Amino acid sequence: MEKLEHITDAELRAICEAHAEFLRDGNSGKSAVLVRHDLSGMDLSNLDFSGADFAESKFQFSILSRSVFCRANLICADFSAADLSNTDLSDTDLRGARFRGTDLSNANFAGANLGDITLARYSESGDSSDAKFERHVAEIVAANARGANFSEARMQHSLTINNDFTDAVLRYSDLEQADFRKSILTGADLTGANLTQASLVEVDLRGVDLSGAQIAGADFSESVLDGAVIDPDALEAPELQSAKLPQRAAAKPENLDAIVAANERWVKSSGADGVQADFSSMDLRDRNLSGVNLAVAIFSYGLLSGVDFSSTLLLRADFAFADLRRANLNGADLRGAHLNHANLDGADLRNADLSGIPLQERHGHQSLTRLRSARLRTADLRSANLSGADLERSDLQGADLRNADLRGAKLANANLRDVVLEGARLAGADLGRAKNLEMA
Repeated sequence: MEKLEHITDAELRAICEAHAEFLRDGNSGKSAVLVRHDLSGMDLSNLDFSGADFAESKFQFSILSRSVFCRANLICADFSAADLSNTDLSDTDLRGARFRGTDLSNANFAGANLGDITLARYSESGDSSDAKFERHVAEIVAANARGANFSEARMQHSLTINNDFTDAVLRYSDLEQADFRKSILTGADLTGANLTQASLVEVDLRGVDLSGAQIAGADFSESVLDGAVIDPDALEAPELQSAKLPQRAAAKPENLDAIVAANERWVKSSGADGVQADFSSMDLRDRNLSGVNLAVAIFSYGLLSGVDFSSTLLLRADFAFADLRRANLNGADLRGAHLNHANLDGADLRNADLSGIPLQERHGHQSLTRLRSARLRTADLRSANLSGADLERSDLQGADLRNADLRGAKLANANLRDVVLEGARLAGADLGRAKNLEMA
């Protein structure tokens, strides 16, 4: 590639001002064109570069946080060690781009093209017979992509090894032949994703949603899928036989009534009698546990879809990574419960108490109910008490929160698209960084 051009801070400011003017009315100013420029180490944060052309430019160690690059041309751009946290890269052309050691946390890549590209290099004479062809694949290596949105992104053939995609959204993305080796995808949403012939060797897939994902020819060797949501038909697929599948080993507890009774004695005696109930990784689907005392019980990684927990005492229970889709938690006491990464899509939480528990040993402090990175899509939370609850990074899309108590709730980076908030109490709620919130 030919030598990159450099520009001064003053020249960059002039280009930014002209581009901003162009975006305002389209008849004045000038769209930014900085092809093959070295912009390393520059502060480009909080700027709007929509539709700009930065093909083959270098942004190494640059600060691009909270900037907008939607629909920009960024083919073969180098963002190594740059800060792109909370940056909007939706619908961009990023074929052959490089993200090594990059901060991509909460960035938006929805609809972006992160596939491969072949570039032709011509000699100075322009003789096509001397052209050299270079193939470039998009590289995301050792990057922090926690909470990033890659919905419907095209990432086929991309090199995406050793990254942290915790809680990332990859719904309906094209990941055919992508290489995710040794990455962390804990709690990621891969609904409908195309994983055909992708490499997922030694990948942490705990709590991922693989509903409707295409996995033909994918390699899941040594990957961990505890708490994952997988279509029943896919469980016997040959591609998953070398992975750790919780559904295959899930046991159905015997003497359920005796376990519940022993747990109640254990709670009431402060551990002197009975035994704490431990249902971790067990299959309790569609069981009736209504109205019983299961305080402090352990349900982590459990298969709990359709369980009837209505009016059940679940004080400080552990539901981390549990599958609670369509569970009935109407009127349940979930104060201080641990629901991080739990899947509560379509669950009935009407009148449930998810507030905190005062700590006797620390006056004025509470043990909060934790719902970090929980999925609550289309959940019914009418009249639920979520005061002080920790809902950071949770997905509440389409949830019904009418008349719910959200005072003091933590909702930073939560997805609130299409939520119903009529009559909800929001005083003191942290909504400043919530996503897709539309207030009437």
